[in-house]
Amino acid sequence: MSAVARLRAGMATATLRRLAWEHPEGWTLALAAVCWAVMVTHALQHGAHAHHHFMTPPAELLHWLAMVVAMMVPLLVDPVRTVAFRSFRHRRHLAIATFLVGYLSVWWAAGLPVAWLRSLSWTHTHLAAAVAFALAAIWFLSPPHARALIACHGQRPLAPSGWPATRDTFAAGVRLGGACVVSCWPLMVACTLTGHSLIAMLGGATVSALERLSFRPPRGRLALLTLGLSGWHVALVLST
Repeated sequence: MSAVARLRAGMATATLRRLAWEHPEGWTLALAAVCWAVMVTHALQHGAHAHHHFMTPPAELLHWLAMVVAMMVPLLVDPVRTVAFRSFRHRRHLAIATFLVGYLSVWWAAGLPVAWLRSLSWTHTHLAAAVAFALAAIWFLSPPHARALIACHGQRPLAPSGWPATRDTFAAGVRLGGACVVSCWPLMVACTLTGHSLIAMLGGATVSALERLSFRPPRGRLALLTLGLSGWHVALVLST
């Protein structure tokens, strides 16, 4: 290998190391992208009849978690970076993984009743999805939702290493997961009742992103957007 080639290889390696140092959250976004690919593939396979598609409760729960990772994990960039940079370098990615396990454990528990609901035939209708989106829109305007959204931005001190660090990062994930479930569970249930329709998931992801990333979330507009998803399913009811 020539000197020039070695120099270029060294520069490329240094660049990758710098990016890995500056953006430890990168692998979590890659995981979200994989889950988006899974959900999009599922939506395309079942097309307009996704809401009629029955799955076993374990399969429903697995798709619920994939949807949560796809839609919610990209919104966790700041908390994940906070957890990473408050940990020693050698355990940075372990801290992120522990945080995500805590976060997703709450969503897993929240998905258990949803997986059971999907075994009931009435939940496989456009009308059920329309009602669910309407209820989610109302929830956006409620005081408990506003309090949960504020809690999504809360932070507490984290131990930097050892068992206390593992305990603290897991607990931080559980706290944030609990706040996110209270804030977004009605919307995620509505998306699930569509059979994970691509339109519903994209609309739900847009609402969640605007809500979480805005300095002052436009709650009224987000409620109207969610009502629009309800109206879309009302139109599907009338067209059948």
